[in-house]
Amino acid sequence: MRSWTTTNGTRIFLVCSGRSNVYLVANETASFLVDAGMFAAAPLVTHGVARTGAPAPSYLVLTHTHFDHAGATASLRRRFNLKTIVCDHDVKFLGCGDSPFPEGNTRAIRALMAVIRRPGELMMQYPPAVTDIPVRGRLDMGPLGFDGTEVIHTPGHSMGSVSVVVDKEIAMVGDTLYGLALRSVMPPLVDEPIKLFFSLCALRDTGARLYLPGHGPAIPRERLEKLIDELS
Repeated sequence: MRSWTTTNGTRIFLVCSGRSNVYLVANETASFLVDAGMFAAAPLVTHGVARTGAPAPSYLVLTHTHFDHAGATASLRRRFNLKTIVCDHDVKFLGCGDSPFPEGNTRAIRALMAVIRRPGELMMQYPPAVTDIPVRGRLDMGPLGFDGTEVIHTPGHSMGSVSVVVDKEIAMVGDTLYGLALRSVMPPLVDEPIKLFFSLCALRDTGARLYLPGHGPAIPRERLEKLIDELS
C-alpha cells in the first residue's frame, strides 16, 4: 500500500484506487478519510482502512461531490459512523446524490461531454448523504483532533471543490489537479478556469511539496509550478 509521512509524523495512506483515489490521514490517535470513491468502492475502502492498522476514521472529507468521489459516502458513514465534511456549496448535491459535471476545457472534451451527459446522468447518481460540517472558505481540523491539517476551498474543477493540506507538506486535491496525463496536470473538466488558476496559486502558496490527486499518482510541486507558469 502506498503511503507518505510528514515531518510531524502524520501518515497518509492510499487505501483505494482505480476509478478514483481514496486516502486515509492518520495520527497516533485518530484518522479521517479523504473522498469515498464510487458506490461500489465501499468494501475496498473498508478493507484498505483495515490494512493500514490506523485508528478507525471518524470523519470523511469530500473534495467534491461528483459520483466517482462521493458515491460510497452513505455506505462508509454507516460502516464507520463518520461525520461528513463538505464545501457548503455542495451540501445540496450530496443531499440528493446528484452533482452536475463541469464542462471540458477543450473543444473535443466539451463535445464528448455533450454526447455522454444525458445517458450518463443515471450512472452519475448515488445514494444521498448528510453533511455534518460544511466548509465555508477554510476549516482548521485542529479542534477535530488533527493539528496542522486544514481544508481549503479550491474551486475551478467544480465550485464546491476543496483540498486537504497536511502539515503544510502534502495536499490532497481531488480533481483540482490531474495525475493521469503525461504532459500536464491540468484537469480535463473545468467549471471556472479563472477560479481554477487562483486555486492552483493557493495550493502553491501552502508550501506543500507533494500533491495527491483524485486520479493518478502523486504530483511533485515542480509540476504544479510549471502549470501555473503556463497559465500565467
